[in-house]
Amino acid sequence: MTAEVNRIDRLEALAETILLAIQAQQQQRNQDRQEFLDSTQDVIAMIGTMAEEVQLVSERVEAVLARVDQNSTEIRGLQTENRRILDFLLNQQDQ
Repeated sequence: MTAEVNRIDRLEALAETILLAIQAQQQQRNQDRQEFLDSTQDVIAMIGTMAEEVQLVSERVEAVLARVDQNSTEIRGLQTENRRILDFLLNQQDQ
């Protein structure tokens, strides 16, 4: 009987050890899960911020391109005007 009681005590101690190990693993798993969720939320927030920055940069690029187009048009107009003036001056020299 003492051997059986001893065996039962050892099994009970083993069961308690296993239970504590399982509880520790569950706690670690829950902590890891929470850290993963927090990290995921941080990444999502960063992606949102980057998307906003990309939008701002895109708008700035569009504005610069519009100014380049406008300047190109003005330059073509000035070139045409300069040719007329040059033609006028050259015609005056010929006369």
